[in-house]
Amino acid sequence: MHNDFADIRSVVDVLETLPLLETLEINLSVKEEVALVLSSLPGLKVLNGQRMTCVTVGVDEESESECSFKESIEVREGLRLRAQDLEGVIRIYESVCEHKKCEKDEEQLNQKLARIAAVLKEALSDEVSLCLRNATILKAKGELLGMAFEKLSGESSDAELWRAVKAEYEAVIRDCLRNMECHKLKESEARIKELTDTIKDLEEEIRTVNDEKDKLQRKLDQKQHAKPEPHIKCEPAPKPATESPPQDLKPHFVIGSKSYPTAKFMSLKQLKDMIADIYQQKTRYDEKAAENRQSRETMEQYMHTYLNQIYGLKSLTIEGVGGIMKGIKKYWAIDSEVALFGKILSNECDEDFRFVFTEVKIAMENILKEKLKNRYRLKTETELNRMVHEIQQGTISRSYWSAIITKMYNEEHSEILNKKIREKVELDKRLIKTSGRKSSSERSKANSDILYSDLQKIILDFQLTTHESYIQKFTRVFKEVDGDRNGIVDEAEFRQLIAKMRIPTNEENIQTLLQTIDPYDNQKISYSECISLFSSVRCEDKE
Repeated sequence: MHNDFADIRSVVDVLETLPLLETLEINLSVKEEVALVLSSLPGLKVLNGQRMTCVTVGVDEESESECSFKESIEVREGLRLRAQDLEGVIRIYESVCEHKKCEKDEEQLNQKLARIAAVLKEALSDEVSLCLRNATILKAKGELLGMAFEKLSGESSDAELWRAVKAEYEAVIRDCLRNMECHKLKESEARIKELTDTIKDLEEEIRTVNDEKDKLQRKLDQKQHAKPEPHIKCEPAPKPATESPPQDLKPHFVIGSKSYPTAKFMSLKQLKDMIADIYQQKTRYDEKAAENRQSRETMEQYMHTYLNQIYGLKSLTIEGVGGIMKGIKKYWAIDSEVALFGKILSNECDEDFRFVFTEVKIAMENILKEKLKNRYRLKTETELNRMVHEIQQGTISRSYWSAIITKMYNEEHSEILNKKIREKVELDKRLIKTSGRKSSSERSKANSDILYSDLQKIILDFQLTTHESYIQKFTRVFKEVDGDRNGIVDEAEFRQLIAKMRIPTNEENIQTLLQTIDPYDNQKISYSECISLFSSVRCEDKE
């Protein structure tokens, strides 16, 4: 058959860019051309319909060697696209144009080659993944062959040329499919590795948790089998003369009918950190309960839930509850936030009142910062914040604490607070005089200054006692209808509550209230939920 290409070398150069080429139909006239094709395409398995099992090439060979056709190069190892590949395609393009007796479109050819070269330059950079690089190379090969394919279109095209271009196209398609399989395989391998690493991390966490659980269990067993220490009676040490806490702030720590075992005291910081975390976690817990159409737990119930999530063992949970209760009894007189938490647990104050404490502290800080800013107009924001922090850690002068009181409260309440602060200042002066030693902070106290922490406690205590007096009647009525004293009432007890409070209403209004406070008919309405519902209602209890 007649070979339509003048130079077989140009055809071989292009075919070398197809490493997965296994079958080739091409007109070869002499033995040297056959040897060139076989030596240049080691992966070729079928040539012109004849299966290649073993070929011995004697042209310019030092020795004959048996050829075993190996599986073609995997796509993942990278495809080749050399400069001579572009030159070979150009020669094929010129041969086709000569065969078709048509003019070459040099401008179109140059534009296509320039565009393909720019794409390849970006694809062959180190930043591009191997699969994407291979895909871009295959696309470039297809576009280069497409230029020759366009010139071959028409009924008068030579069949041999059609077969040659078709074979090269089929090889490109096979390369594309294998590249896709390689990409999917790499994604699967990466996912498997990620899952394997995750499993290893989880297994390590499980081992750590089990070790900690074993330690806690051993500690618990030791306590249960330890002999009780002999009780030694001793006289209590005399207590220093300190200010007695106001009687109206003493919380009652009998929660229901439960009693808690002896537990070690926590420090004030440890207790306050745990209280803050309980508040934060309960807010999320309540949101999740609402999404699941469940009733809210009381703070006392959630405290058990919270500690059970930490310790996992019932005995340790009860011990943790006991530690919190002991800490509250120890620190309630010196810290308002601890006292508030105790009252929430005993259903003497609603949970949402903790947000009032937060608002009060923020208001105090903002007023102090505003006064400092008016006095030191040239100070930067950073310097003002530092000055505020220093005052909060030490003493605050009368001009500043007086401005805070006046800004936050009306005349009646301001007078009450000013009196409490003056009493505290006078008590501090007497204690300084009795001790006979004066530090820098004590000298400040002698000039009507007061510790910022003391000022904050006086204001928070005032907020708490004022709120308690406001809800005192409701609290008493609620405890009367709450038979088991667990801070939760059902629909029947809720109706009794409305009746005892003398709320003028009818059955329709009661149903509306029930729908608001217990929309999913869980028959569990907490004390805090009732406070929120009736906070805007003033009523008298039934005497």
